[in-house]
Amino acid sequence: MSGTIGDNKRLLRVTAGNLRNSHLYVNGHYDFFPPDCIGPSRRSAKNGGGEFEVFLDGLNETIRTDIPTDKKTGRRRSHFRERKWIGRFYRRHHVEDGDILALERLGTRKYRLCIERRSAERSSAFAVGEFFAGIGLVRLALEKQGFRVAFANDIDPNKAEMYRHNWPKDNHLVVGDIHTLKVDDMPTCGL
Repeated sequence: MSGTIGDNKRLLRVTAGNLRNSHLYVNGHYDFFPPDCIGPSRRSAKNGGGEFEVFLDGLNETIRTDIPTDKKTGRRRSHFRERKWIGRFYRRHHVEDGDILALERLGTRKYRLCIERRSAERSSAFAVGEFFAGIGLVRLALEKQGFRVAFANDIDPNKAEMYRHNWPKDNHLVVGDIHTLKVDDMPTCGL
């Protein structure tokens, strides 16, 4: 599934080929990038396209890239130039076949690459039970790494109020003493 979410976000499904070759397909999304973003087949060529920046979420790194052309045909390639940074992103986030990445436009030549959602096969393995949750700071860190909090507990009602304020759409926080929890009341979690 690749698709458009509004004017400033595109979803890109990672394939086994992407993982093998450390690239990310952007064909069908050329209109999302600056019109001059198509560069020569080699970066060292003098006549170049306009580079743009991509902030790599989780690596806190910004790279400059463009979309190269094929040396033989002169047509634009279907992926970004240079694969090393994409490989680092995949390894950092443990990206697998079927995961969906989001490419967000932050400005004319500024983008952000992040994990949108994990493939269905991985969702239960990445489920987390958060005990002594407080206001949910551990949840914040875990979700940035692709985990999904399926259960949370804290005894303090004031912290629980802040937790619910931070995640108003979730209803998995149980307020009470951990000693009174029953295993049957908790979902299966990988962590």
